[in-house]
Amino acid sequence: MTNTQIVFWGTRGSYPIASQQTVKVGGRTSCVSIEYDQHLIILDAGTGIIALGDDSRLQKYKEATILLSHVHHDHIMGIPFFKPIFDKEWSLHFYAGVAKPYGGLEEVLKTCFSPPYFPIEWKSFPSSCHYQDFSTNQSFTIQDITVETIALDHPGGACGYRLVLPNAKSIVYLTDTKHNEQSNAEFTKFCQGADLLIYDSTFTDEEFTEHPDWGHSTWREAARLATTANVKCLALFHHNPDHCDQQMEKILIQAQSEFANTILSTDGLEIFLK
Repeated sequence: MTNTQIVFWGTRGSYPIASQQTVKVGGRTSCVSIEYDQHLIILDAGTGIIALGDDSRLQKYKEATILLSHVHHDHIMGIPFFKPIFDKEWSLHFYAGVAKPYGGLEEVLKTCFSPPYFPIEWKSFPSSCHYQDFSTNQSFTIQDITVETIALDHPGGACGYRLVLPNAKSIVYLTDTKHNEQSNAEFTKFCQGADLLIYDSTFTDEEFTEHPDWGHSTWREAARLATTANVKCLALFHHNPDHCDQQMEKILIQAQSEFANTILSTDGLEIFLK
């Protein structure tokens, strides 16, 4: 049976940070890679994708699929520093479910990464870039992997993903979303029985009360969802940049008291689904 390797390259939300108080968890923004058989799928392209681009494991690939939850800066800012984009032998396949209102994904990336916002034109990158705009709540396939999507409650919109692999293992990625009674029911159905749930755990309950419209959720909601959806493993993700390592350790202990098989995603963490 083929193992699935998952690496958390960036686990912070909103903006990258670097301090002595955040060394253990890390300060790169959202990026997770999934390797299955000969597939390389990348979830979001925050500053974490830069470290992925420097990793020797990329030597066996010349193609990657990048699934973007949305196009806020913290989820795309690593793209022009991802080394494969400078390699003409590489093909990068970008997917997004929320870029159509802004002219489509290609137009969004071209705007963000061209003068005056970036020193070179987007079209100057040597790699072969391909773009797929879709509507959230649609499903599609990437070769033999089924990708299901769901709309998230975040300013400007965001998209969650469920990847169903040929070996029947499933990975759910829900980040940059608030929760409410309606979404609770929808998320429970979407996540049902997943082998791994990666969930936006930006806030404590108190912080969520202070910022109910920022489009982020809580570690407690993550534990509740993992329980009701009967997932096998929960990874807390999209950490608040204001939370130091000590606070994150406390949050992990609290979350594990409500859902035992909870892990804290940290920059560089590797896990396997067998």
